[in-house]
Amino acid sequence: MHRMCYSLLVTNVVEFAAPRRHDMPIPYDQLKQALLTEQAALTKELAELQSTIKEEGVGYSTHPADDGTHAFDQARDLAVQVNASRR
Repeated sequence: MHRMCYSLLVTNVVEFAAPRRHDMPIPYDQLKQALLTEQAALTKELAELQSTIKEEGVGYSTHPADDGTHAFDQARDLAVQVNASRR
């Protein structure tokens, strides 16, 4: 869904930027609805990522390698969250 909306918007931006075109190939209301739908999907994804990050802290495992794996997973989840919030 995300890529479809993005390609739809990019296509329309390119077409809209053309100096000879003054009409919009897709109605404003349809573009607005696509953006609102995308915003809702990204907000939901961001909330899911934030809940994933709020796990128990490092230090309760039985092996030091488990702590390293947990720290890596937290860093990965945080990077995904930051990238998702930039969209």
